[in-house]
Amino acid sequence: MKRLLLFLLFAGGAAFTTTIHAQQNKPPQAPGQTDAIRIGSEEVLLDLVVRDKKGRPIRDLKATDIEVFDDGVKQKLTAFRAVQPSTETPIAAAPANTTTAPASNATPAPATTSETNRQANLVTFVFERLNNESRILARQAAEEFLNNQLDSNVYATVYMMDARLRVIQHFTNDREQLRAAIGMATGQAATQFAERSESIRRELETSARLAEGLANLQGGPGGAPAGVQQDAAAQKFAEMTLNTLRAEDNAEMQVQGGMSVYSLLALVAGQRKLIGRKSVVYFSEGFQVPPNLLDPFRSAISAANRANITFYAFDARGLGSGRQLTEQGDTLMSAARSSQSQQMSRGGQAVTFDQAGIFDTAETSMRKNKQGTLAELAEGTGGFLVANTNDMRKPMQRIVTELSSYYEVSYAPPIREYDGKFHTIT
Repeated sequence: MKRLLLFLLFAGGAAFTTTIHAQQNKPPQAPGQTDAIRIGSEEVLLDLVVRDKKGRPIRDLKATDIEVFDDGVKQKLTAFRAVQPSTETPIAAAPANTTTAPASNATPAPATTSETNRQANLVTFVFERLNNESRILARQAAEEFLNNQLDSNVYATVYMMDARLRVIQHFTNDREQLRAAIGMATGQAATQFAERSESIRRELETSARLAEGLANLQGGPGGAPAGVQQDAAAQKFAEMTLNTLRAEDNAEMQVQGGMSVYSLLALVAGQRKLIGRKSVVYFSEGFQVPPNLLDPFRSAISAANRANITFYAFDARGLGSGRQLTEQGDTLMSAARSSQSQQMSRGGQAVTFDQAGIFDTAETSMRKNKQGTLAELAEGTGGFLVANTNDMRKPMQRIVTELSSYYEVSYAPPIREYDGKFHTIT
């Protein structure tokens, strides 16, 4: 499924944006699929969530209000359906087999295909490596979702993501089971000593900056008074500790970034064949994607689009997430200081750890914005990022509204050769 930003053109010229979900399948079908599932395999199905300037859903659109363009070519709509909470057909709890439609329901009409294949609303809660404060905020947000009026066809599952992806609760519409699973996922003890290690790191960073500034004022290394030179050993020890922590930062970015990216790929792959509208509510403090993992990360976004999965990302740090910009700036400043120090030494000293990694440090700083990664994941799949706030009520209400109130349209693209390229839909 492919989600892009869609601007609808209709009488009256009201301004709004909407997220679409577009599915473009090749004619060959998997051996396990039935005739009922193969109906409309050459159609593009679009889910439209339409809002006005104030963010309120628009519920009275007609097929004539919508124009869809595929790579700039206007398409003829083959089906249109407005889905509202009062009209959506409920699904019985725990159906034994939801992948094969009964023969009596299989008709060649595209609208019927949408109705039989797009009923279930599947919601996945993912809690990724949260500290004490973040777990509290994430739990409150997830429980706020359950406090809303949900249709009976909304099924949810709960995962934890640490060293690997772990399922806490399989899909169910039992709210008490979901509350218990959310409590379990957000009630685990935080990793000890992390805050103390970070505090020591900040002290050493400050000392290093002061030492570099003093050396520059005295005309470089060796120009300091005797009283200052006697602290050289202590400065070396601090430098060694800082180098260790910085090397660990790079290793941690590789390890945690890899765990996050490949867990996302596994989550998307596991839900690819599920029928219905799929949403992932992703609670995280953000994660960094090192340059060598950019392609797998973008593959995860692409796979989510093809699988009709929308990510709603929540920066669980809440109002405390603003310090991520400080971390990004500190890393970039570290690269700048190392460059300046190397120039002032004029080759008279051995190259330090920082100086050897100037370019790597600068590149790392560009990916240091963990919140930016969450935004890329959410917006790239048709969802949105919730950050820099502790108020989770409105975002959760918006998600619930998007689950139950939307439009479905479809069209048959005039494609003769499937080359695997993305299409721009407007």
